[in-house]
Amino acid sequence: MPDLAIFADTGWEPARVYEHLDWLSSPDVLPFPIHTVSAGNIRDGLMRGARATLGFDPRFLADRHAGRHPHHSL
Repeated sequence: MPDLAIFADTGWEPARVYEHLDWLSSPDVLPFPIHTVSAGNIRDGLMRGARATLGFDPRFLADRHAGRHPHHSL
């Protein structure tokens, strides 16, 4: 069983995602806590044209030979 869950909040999730997270975080649903982390609203960065947001794709692929590396064309 995990010690905790981490929700990486983009700040731009549909309302139903936050509703579900609220339910999961309520007492007696999960036997471990959920920690929410965020670096801000991803939409705000996209709207500003922030290079850090537009040039970075947060998805990763596992490659058993090269290890974990970013993949920008998924």
